Amino acid sequence: MMDVWTWRSFCSSYANSTDSNGALQIWLPEMQDFSECFHDLSQTVAYAVFLCGIILLILRSAAVRRRSRRYLYTSTQNSSLNWKLGSFAACGIFVTIFVRQTWLLADTALRIKLGMASHFHHASAILAWTAFLYLHIGKRSDSQHGFFLAQRMVQISLWFPVLAISVFELWSAIGGVFLGMPALYSVCCYILFAGQCLLLISFLGALAGGESVAGSAREVASLLPAPEMEAENDVSGIPTAYENSGLLSRTVIAWAGGLVKNGRYLKTADDLFHLPKNLQFLESGQVFRTKLAADRKVSRTFLVRILWSMWGGSWLLIGLLELLSVAANYTTPICLQKLVEFFETGDADPTDGYGWAAALIVASVVTSMLHTHCGLMNGKLSISVTGVLIDSIYRKLFCVYGADLSGPEISGKVVNLIGTDCGRINAVLVELHEFWILPLEIVIALYLLYLQVGVAFLGGIGVMLVMLGMNQLLAKRIMHYEEGKQAASDARVKIVQDILNCIRVIKFHAWEDFFQQRVDAVREKELRFLRGTNLCGAMMESICQTIPLGLAVMTFLIYVLMGNTLTAAKVFTSIALFHMLTVPILQIAWTLLGTIEMWVSLKRVQQFFRLPDLVPSQLYSTLNLSDASEIRCEAAEFSAQTSEEVHSDADTVKFMHDITLDMAAGEFIGITGRIGSGKTVLLNSILGELHKTSGDLFIKDSLLRSGFGYAPQEPWILQGTVRENILFGAEDIDLTRYQQVLECCALTTDLENLSNGDATEIGERGVTLSGGQKARLSLARAVYQDKPVIFLDDPLAAVDPHVAATIYTKCFLGMLRPKLRVLVTHNVECLRECDRVIVLKDGAITAMGTPDEVLSLPDLDEVVRPTTVGRQTSVRSVKSDGGGPDGEEEEKEVAPLVDVEESRSGTVKWSVYVALFRAIGWPAVVSIFLFAVLGQVGVNACDVWLSYWIGHTPSSNSTNGTDDDSRFFLTVYGSIAGGAAVFSIFWPMILFLSYLAAARTFHRLLLNAVLKAKMHFFDSTPSGRILNRFSKDVNSSDDTLPLFCLLLLAELLGVIGTLVVIIYSMPSFAAIVAPVAVVFYFIQAYYRHAARELKRLNSTTLSPLYSLYAETIQGLTTIRSMRASDRFCQRFSRLLVAQQRVQFATLGAQVWLELRLELLGILLICGVLLVGFLATEHSAAVGLSLSYSLSVVSALISLITSFILFEKAMVNLERIKQYIDDVEPEIFDGPLTTTPDWPETGRIDIDNLCVRYREDLPDVLNNVQLHIRAGEKVGIVGRTGAGKSSLMLALFRIVEAASGTITIDDVKISLVNLKHLRSRLTIIPQTASLFDASIRDNLDPLQRYSDEQVWSAVDKCHLKPLIEKIGGDLSCQVGDNGKNLSAGEKQLISLARAHLSNSKIICLDEATANIDFETDVLVQQTIRECLGESTILTIAHRVQTVMDCDRVIVMSNGRICEEGRPGDLMQQADSRFFQLVQQSKSIGEVR
Repeated sequence: MMDVWTWRSFCSSYANSTDSNGALQIWLPEMQDFSECFHDLSQTVAYAVFLCGIILLILRSAAVRRRSRRYLYTSTQNSSLNWKLGSFAACGIFVTIFVRQTWLLADTALRIKLGMASHFHHASAILAWTAFLYLHIGKRSDSQHGFFLAQRMVQISLWFPVLAISVFELWSAIGGVFLGMPALYSVCCYILFAGQCLLLISFLGALAGGESVAGSAREVASLLPAPEMEAENDVSGIPTAYENSGLLSRTVIAWAGGLVKNGRYLKTADDLFHLPKNLQFLESGQVFRTKLAADRKVSRTFLVRILWSMWGGSWLLIGLLELLSVAANYTTPICLQKLVEFFETGDADPTDGYGWAAALIVASVVTSMLHTHCGLMNGKLSISVTGVLIDSIYRKLFCVYGADLSGPEISGKVVNLIGTDCGRINAVLVELHEFWILPLEIVIALYLLYLQVGVAFLGGIGVMLVMLGMNQLLAKRIMHYEEGKQAASDARVKIVQDILNCIRVIKFHAWEDFFQQRVDAVREKELRFLRGTNLCGAMMESICQTIPLGLAVMTFLIYVLMGNTLTAAKVFTSIALFHMLTVPILQIAWTLLGTIEMWVSLKRVQQFFRLPDLVPSQLYSTLNLSDASEIRCEAAEFSAQTSEEVHSDADTVKFMHDITLDMAAGEFIGITGRIGSGKTVLLNSILGELHKTSGDLFIKDSLLRSGFGYAPQEPWILQGTVRENILFGAEDIDLTRYQQVLECCALTTDLENLSNGDATEIGERGVTLSGGQKARLSLARAVYQDKPVIFLDDPLAAVDPHVAATIYTKCFLGMLRPKLRVLVTHNVECLRECDRVIVLKDGAITAMGTPDEVLSLPDLDEVVRPTTVGRQTSVRSVKSDGGGPDGEEEEKEVAPLVDVEESRSGTVKWSVYVALFRAIGWPAVVSIFLFAVLGQVGVNACDVWLSYWIGHTPSSNSTNGTDDDSRFFLTVYGSIAGGAAVFSIFWPMILFLSYLAAARTFHRLLLNAVLKAKMHFFDSTPSGRILNRFSKDVNSSDDTLPLFCLLLLAELLGVIGTLVVIIYSMPSFAAIVAPVAVVFYFIQAYYRHAARELKRLNSTTLSPLYSLYAETIQGLTTIRSMRASDRFCQRFSRLLVAQQRVQFATLGAQVWLELRLELLGILLICGVLLVGFLATEHSAAVGLSLSYSLSVVSALISLITSFILFEKAMVNLERIKQYIDDVEPEIFDGPLTTTPDWPETGRIDIDNLCVRYREDLPDVLNNVQLHIRAGEKVGIVGRTGAGKSSLMLALFRIVEAASGTITIDDVKISLVNLKHLRSRLTIIPQTASLFDASIRDNLDPLQRYSDEQVWSAVDKCHLKPLIEKIGGDLSCQVGDNGKNLSAGEKQLISLARAHLSNSKIICLDEATANIDFETDVLVQQTIRECLGESTILTIAHRVQTVMDCDRVIVMSNGRICEEGRPGDLMQQADSRFFQLVQQSKSIGEVR
């Protein structure tokens, strides 16, 4: 007969698990808990049930994997990982079941033998749940929502029993049947329960619409791309990750996980998050500008007041959360004190220790969560504010008078407003709360110190007050230095901008060294201020680093000398407080410095916003619709100053005065006058660029809305294609009108010569076009806009005679006939067809009437040219992508003209670091590292000595030894602290001061690389991109690189020192440090890819933003006159959105990293607690380790943050070094040395010269054979694209010869030093370029000539009236690119330069195109008299210009087709020159 089976045999090893009948006893009333046997049975069953669900999930995932070969989650690389994690989770649960079953069947003796190993099931369960939890942090597909819910409900039903039994087990471990189990058992129960709770939150968040498991086959299949579209990586889900994230995702920043995982694959801003609605600046920007317009702008802080009214509430909310974070953070020292007291008392109740340990962990977690989300909210607020400021600054440009932008207080600063100033505001706003949080933290820490050591903490306060007082004095000095540095930086960037604008003139005259010296001089001034800033900053940093050490030494010294005893609890709680003081004390100085810098930038932005707006109702009065006039002026006066300033200052210059005129619809009005008479100024006055100080200016309301057509004297060309320039943003193209415009502006033939037609890129400022082509393109844009009024500012000055005739007939007198046309010109032939002619002199109208009335005036011959309709083309760009500036095939482009800015991927190369260290100096690098290590060793040695002191006294936890012992310990302690302080003071100063040498070196090399670059570099690289290197990259490197290097080294040594001290105190802790270090390494490596790519994206999205900003400033008058401001604002807003998407993505990645590093630091705290509960170390060791572990959380975050910041700062240096290494320079050295007087005669021999602009392009000069005698005057003529300018460029070696030779006085120029060659030649280009300097500096930048020689040149080139008008002496300023002068006046300055040079070879590129007739006659006479012995090469389209030359050369298609004396060629009816003359006669050029 078989025995009846009972539960007693199964549960025999469990006490109280069965009743007297052998039945299973589930509930134990006396303990209010379940029995042990029931616990193990229920857990085994629950795990087994859930294991089935895991296996099903694995099988489904495997099936999908086989079918698609991709498991699309966030990255394509997650397929194998997810499948393996699922398998790992199943194995872990299986091991858990096996261990539990073994434990269940074992007898009491076996359980005793197994001991702690019996709890291996907890370890396997924890690992299994970690893997399974990872699988549940994913995105669901909204299209699969129903299937998704059903799937989740099944999973929850299978998993819920596991959650229930984990709750029961935790209850039993706290106060039930498992109360007597070892501490490790309870700790495992806590961890396992926490994992179950996270998993529950994940399930609930997924069901609520946020997170999910990307596990369903249908969902995965729907997300898979087509096979042919399969890419290496998928980032398509990132842009919407934030908007679709749920509560859990936003809590743990899981929405940024996809971004970090795909960091290395981020290529464009489209791969990044969309801006959240509360960060989109368009709506908030409108509110801001409304408030700004309503403000009187009288207060010195009106901008701050407006910002506060819009974002003050959000800022206060963040402040409240910051306050809660501080409160949670400072509960940790209290928990630490209780824990150390617990370890000091060996027989204390373990549950007390567990409670305080749990409180410590909870406080740390709460602090981390609050701190992370405060950082996120601060970053979002900063992005919102700076987005509004940048957008509003750009929009303000269109509302400001052009004269105000050229004022002395604003000129040169506008470029830096959105870059440097708004960048600083953005950087400081993120941490603005630190301005009051940090002092609050210091006060709380000091109060807690008072609770520990009583009044002894006053000694520490004394040390701190002294040091903070020193910091305050240093901060004031830094503010002074910073303002000076910013002014010097503005001046430096302004000179660089001048260089970029005038680079061709600089290269023609070989002025590279002079401008390098000029920039270097300003840079040295900037570095002097930077030296002061760095020295004060290093002293502040040194003081801040020694404050915690000084606090500890002084506090403990006074405490012991007062007769008190040091206990482990007091010492290590105080040490923890000192460590907590380190962060706010270290940051407070830089927060103060950043706040000062932000205030300086805010004042600059506020100064810009204070400029008066151009209000149409104040400038214009409205004409009636029935009025025949379109524009009417009545006694109007215009000035660069406002009417209030004019009335208060009698010496104010009025540019235009007593202007009375009437312009009717359909009229053709000509305006003429001598150079500087005010012709262009009159147009600008009507367009609203100057202040109206008196009188009335009437226009029709329809004209006010539609705007004017405007073709400026200096054509403004957009970077883009020909079509984009003509359409100027028109959404729908009118093909009929478009073709008519091309024909009447004589562009049809030009477009046929371009490989891509009107889709050809023309580069920044139209670098691939000739002067005539740019003028016609600018005219075509004005004509196509179909405005009722069109202003034409001498557009025919730069075109061929036959082209001018075509434009004049078909455009001015044809297509534009129904409109009001206002033409500025010196050409009498153009004036004859006008309805009225207006003559200006000194800003006033001297004559007005019909052409017959005005042109018959006796003194008009001094003003107008009697024989000119057209001019010539300008010196073209040095290199175009399609051939050259002058050949028929020169525009045949085979590649995009403007190079896409390279965004290097991967880590910053070691060569960049080596270059930095080499520039700093290896001795300085070694000294910095050595002193930093010794300083950190000293700081850690102080705390270790305290631990040794407490642990080696008669009592194990106090200092109740003799006075000699105390004196000895204090002496050693003070000596170590003193040495640490010395080293901590010196190494930051060495670092900051040594970096100045690197800053000087890199800037000099960058400037040298740019100045000596080939012209193709400037043609293919937007000036904004180059300027970005000199402004943003250089300034960021100066301001942040040494600081971030200091922070990185300090944080790295601090973390290493912390871990070494903990392991020294508790050697068993090393077992925990090793895996945590591995995890930390992978986290930071994982994040760094995204951080680097985001940094590079930040730079590449900034460049087009700056380029458009600079481009807008140059063409502001054209944009406003044509009422295109809104379109440009929209384009700028799109670029700004892309840039802010990068900022938001960077912010998301940063807070993602920060939260995970803080949780990793908390894991180390848990490890210290675990080792402390299990091991038998004395209280001093545990206290020291705990006090250090509390600082690990912030130290890890600071370490990786400083590392990323340092690497980002190195990206700026990498971009600088990229130009230094990669920009191809011109070859300046030559093997042949000439005499100082070379060339003595000026003879030129050209033999079989072939020139091409790129190796893969055809020749633009073909076997040119030319011999020019010394002193010969040679005229070079030919149609556009004949090769005239290419010949000049080859002579100056702007373009090197492909074959053949050019010899000057028997010397091959290819063998001569390039600088020497160009300095011995002189060119007068068509478009004069001036620097923002005095007239003397523009005439003689190298200061080679005396004032008498300069005045002689001024007199002979008829510049004296100009100088008398603008100042009276040579020191008067010409303004930015000669803004204070007319085009003719600038050309006279170029002629005076040539006169001073006294060169034997002079090239004239239609040098008198913009000069009135009388001045032209005088200048031509000056050239003949003063330069008579020189060889003169004159490029001309006007035949009259070359009629008195000794010889004329006619070029066509890059070849010389004929040459001879002008008179001889005129006798040959079949000569090309004769044909050109006949064409000129047909339009009245030659009489």
